[in-house]
Parts: sequence; structure tokens; C-alpha cells
Amino acid sequence: MFTPKNYQEVIRGYKLRRNILLLLNTFLVLAIILIFMWSFSPGVTERLFVISYQVYLFPVVLITEFAILSRVLSGPVMFLLLSWKGRRVDPSKPEEVFGKYRSAEILEMVRELEKKMDVGYVRHVFVYEGNMSNAMTTDIILLKPYRSSMIVLTSSLVETLNRDELMAALGHEMAHLKRNDVFYNNAVIGPSLMLIWIILILIQNLPEHLNAEPVIASLLVLLPLSVITRPIAKSMARYSEYAADFLSAEANGLLPMANALIKIGQRDDTILGIYYTLQKRYRLDAGVLSGGEFRKELEESLKGVIDPDKAEEITRELVRNYGGSERKRRGELPLLKPKILDWREFDSHIKDYSLDYVELGQLVEALKRGPHLRLFRHVSSSYTFSVFGSHPRFKERIIFLWDAFSKNEEERIYTVMVSRSAAPSPSSDVYVCPFCQVKFRLVPTADGPDEVVCPNCGLKGEV
Repeated sequence: MFTPKNYQEVIRGYKLRRNILLLLNTFLVLAIILIFMWSFSPGVTERLFVISYQVYLFPVVLITEFAILSRVLSGPVMFLLLSWKGRRVDPSKPEEVFGKYRSAEILEMVRELEKKMDVGYVRHVFVYEGNMSNAMTTDIILLKPYRSSMIVLTSSLVETLNRDELMAALGHEMAHLKRNDVFYNNAVIGPSLMLIWIILILIQNLPEHLNAEPVIASLLVLLPLSVITRPIAKSMARYSEYAADFLSAEANGLLPMANALIKIGQRDDTILGIYYTLQKRYRLDAGVLSGGEFRKELEESLKGVIDPDKAEEITRELVRNYGGSERKRRGELPLLKPKILDWREFDSHIKDYSLDYVELGQLVEALKRGPHLRLFRHVSSSYTFSVFGSHPRFKERIIFLWDAFSKNEEERIYTVMVSRSAAPSPSSDVYVCPFCQVKFRLVPTADGPDEVVCPNCGLKGEV
């Protein structure tokens, strides 16, 4: 699948698809309305000028009305639901704990990112219980002088990511707000949804003596155009995700954004894998524990766990503790499983479930050599319940970030100062590489004694 190389390519692709969708949907509105008007008014040709004016004005009104109403209503409705079911990160309760972070820490990240990304209208942050790592955003008030937006995080996301990675996830959502992605997404799907409503009303009110052929013809016009617009809408959604990843990485750095994507994918893949395994391999004895109680216990035990082996061990222990047993294996046909590239094999220096610059480069190189390879078995995108139902795979997003930032990162690395080791040493010439964490002694180079080179990863820096 095509992956853009840089931000300019993303913006060009996004605008092209957005404009095509707007044109196609406008044509769709015009075609259907003209057919229906012709079917209801045989004398339409005598009043062509007046009718055409009304017809051309109508779709503009529909698009604007849908986009505005969806933005005006969806935000407040979501705000009320989250106030009821979720937990608000309240500035008046700075010590309240959300996963690994206090309320004050999360709000500090948000305010820091608002300054970095020039987004000054995030008024509310919510956290709701959820085992899948996800985040979303919407506007509560749309009017620019009084604009108020909110960001929603799942508890799994807060428990899984470290501070830099959580800032990258928050930056991704702020980028959607800054680019007005929600508004444009509503604008391009608005006409198709409004047309369905128009068709239903007109069909219900067809006179009995009217020939139904124009109505059937209009439906036939709608069908192929809807088929055409759907993949374009999916493609536009993909480009908006690439753009949000880029803006977040620009504000927070390549490594936090890439590692956040990897951890989110691994966490979701682990949880889905456990649920699939439970369905196939284990069962609970009747009367010991209900399915809902066991699931709640499992979710509590798996908080923050991203290692599939550890998750499997926890699951087996829970099954044993609650009187469960393993199902008898039946003869099954072998399934064709996707080839998975285990990214953990590249986490070679510290084993901290975070890749440094060298390790990330090796992972991307391996992914490019094997285009058929996947990073995760059970999950292919980060947003499984999006409006469009299609987002870039984690693999594609990581490759895009690497292609967009690796050259700039190499230039930055060349000039970064190599920090001295904090550990006691008989020599003052002992250094620690900020990327691979390997300690080494100063090795003079031909460029002069003020430059040091890491013997493990080749990182150069100035003393």
C-alpha cells in the first residue's frame, strides 16, 4: 500500500482527495435533485433558470448545514456522556491519579503542547476505562473567539505510554484540531448522508399516478457514485492521520511518536490475542465465576501489560485460580497466518520496550526489505471504530515518520552534546551514548579531540 514520503506529499494528497470528494458529492446532489424535480414537474424546462439557481444553491446549503450541525451537536453530546461515564482530568484536583500520572502532570503536558503547536483551546481532558489504547478529539464550541475543544484518552493509553510518548499521542490529537480534520470529514460525507434522507422522503411522497422510473434511475445514479466516494474518503482519512503524526513528531520528536505507535499497536495486539485465545482454549467451570466477572478481573490484571508472553502467563494463572480448564483441541485445518516481524528483536540495548534511533532505523530497514511483513498479528490500525473504518497501518505510519524525519534527526544527532556518565570512574574521559546507552572512553579522531564517536552505534557528538 502506498506510503507518502514527506509532509508536502501528504498535504497534496489530502487536499486532492478532499476536493474530489466535494465535487463528486456536489454532482451527486445535483443529479439526484434534477431527476426528482423532472419527475415531479414535467414543465421544468420552462422554468430552467429559476430551478437551476435553486438546485445549485441547495447542495451548498446542505453541505454547510450538515458540517455545522454535526460539529455543534456532536461535541456537547460527547461531553455530556463523558461527564457521566468518564473521569475528567480536573485542574482543581491536581493529585488525582490516572494510571501512571497525576492530574496536574497530564494538564501540564497539554499546556506545554498548546504552546508548541499553537493550539490554545483545549479546555477539557477526559479519561475513560478501556482496554484498547485509543484517543480522540472533538469541539464542544465551534465559534472561533469562544472555541472550546476536548481530548479523550483511554485508561489503557495512559497506563502504557511514558511521558514523552503520551505527549506524542496528545500532540497527534491536537494536530487534528489544528487542521480542522473533523470539520472537513463531516463536509465530505455530509451530502451522501443527506441524500439518503432526501430520497426516503421523496419516495414516501410519490404520487400514485407518477411513473417510478425516474426514481429508480436516480437510485442507480447514487449507487455507483457512493461506491466511488467511499475509497476516496478512506484515502483522505489515511492522509489526515499521516499529517497528524507528522505535526506531533515535529513538536515532540521522531522517537516519541514512533515508540508511541509501536506500544499502542503491541498493547492492542496483546489484548486481542488474549481474548481470541480465551475463546478457543479455555473455559470456566459453571458457578465459579461469571464471564463478566472474569473479564473484569482479567482487565484489572492486564493493566499496562504489553508483553504477550506475560499476558498469556497472567491469563493461565487466572484460569487456574477460578476453576477453569483448557478446552480439548479438535482437529483444525491449518490457517494461513501473516508473517510477523517482531519489533522487540530490535530492542537490543536496554530492553525497555522503546527503540532508540539506531534500533528504529534497523526496524524500518527490515520492514522495507519485507513489504509483506506485518508488525502485529491481530491489529492492523489504531482506530478500529473510526467513521471511515480505514486508517494507515502502524507499519506504514512508522515508515512514513522515518522517511520524513530521519535526515533531520541525523543532522541533529551530529551536533548533540554527548553527556558524561554519572557513574564514578577513575577517568574523566568516560562517556555514555544518549541513544544506545553504551559507556565508552574518549577516542581522539582525525577531526580533533573535541569530537567523540560511539564505538557501538557510530553516533558523533561534540564535547
